[in-house]
Amino acid sequence: MLGTRRPSPPAPLPLAGEGSNPAVVR
Repeated sequence: MLGTRRPSPPAPLPLAGEGSNPAVVR
C-alpha cells in the first residue's frame, strides 16, 4: 500500500517546512 504511494509525512513536510527546515529544502 505505502510502497506505491510513499507515506504522507514526507510529502507535507517539504510543503510546510519549505524554508523552515534546511534539511527539507536540500
